[in-house]
Amino acid sequence: MFFFGVQALLISDYIRQDPTLSKAQQVIASNPKWSDPTAKLSVFVPTDDVITAAGLPANDPGCATVERLLNYTNATEPNYVVVQSDKGIWFVFDNYTPGSLTPTIHVRTGLADGLAPKQFIADNGFLYVTSIVIGPPATLAQSLPAQGSSLFLKAIQDAGLLPTLEAARNLTIFCPSDAAFTAASAQFNALTASQKKAVLLYHMSSTFARSTAFSATLPSLLGPNLTLSLSGEKTTIDGKVAVTVADNYCQAGFLQRVDGVLIPSILPGPNDPVNPVGITAVPTTTVAPKPTQVGSNPATISSSPNQNAAELVAPLWSMILAFAF
Repeated sequence: MFFFGVQALLISDYIRQDPTLSKAQQVIASNPKWSDPTAKLSVFVPTDDVITAAGLPANDPGCATVERLLNYTNATEPNYVVVQSDKGIWFVFDNYTPGSLTPTIHVRTGLADGLAPKQFIADNGFLYVTSIVIGPPATLAQSLPAQGSSLFLKAIQDAGLLPTLEAARNLTIFCPSDAAFTAASAQFNALTASQKKAVLLYHMSSTFARSTAFSATLPSLLGPNLTLSLSGEKTTIDGKVAVTVADNYCQAGFLQRVDGVLIPSILPGPNDPVNPVGITAVPTTTVAPKPTQVGSNPATISSSPNQNAAELVAPLWSMILAFAF
């Protein structure tokens, strides 16, 4: 029996062959796993024009390596996953059409929301060519307006909490949309400064939690627990407000946009001192890339598979042809 076949292709080979990935080609040597035939990876590489628009340095072109196979051709795998890159950056991989060979794949992190319109199946994993960079996370002050929570940010600033939160890491923050905050403005504005601060801290937890790994309760920075109810893809907090846009990653942690304002059942006295509980602060040194996005603004992202449709390029397959005589 004799076997004949085409040469096996690795992730690095596909990057070298694509003329739109010249900037990623320059960092192949510094990413040896891309050329490792024993590796099992999912690699996300932006095109040259996307990297240029983001203003990233040549030695860090916004690529991400995940040591996990995110197989878009497998209909039984979860279509929505939150993964961490080799550089510690969390992002969303959302396959609207699991099992399809011409999928609609959304990639989202921080300020950037886009697509992975080209996919390649290599012998050491999957290569996704993206319309966004997966770069350093943005600050909280940058991220909240980008996801439609400007009024929540203003309240945080007015309460004097922003410096503390910007220095924090690994938080989970439930961020009311501007519409939600406007609807609750009369109730919120009737509170004293201490009580407003308590309400804001009740929207935050020191537990670092992505939506795919929520527990039944999360301790708030105010002290009392938040109660989470999960039903399918829907998460409700305290039986009152729902998460509408999940897992926006920033320097402070995960932002979960919600459709209402959470008021704790017991508020402090009008002039009682209120301070956050359980925050761990570290210096801020990273700088976020320029926002890049495809389709709608991140503030209007939904989980609908019909949103942001784009013409997609079918994957190239690495094939081994066997002939028996």
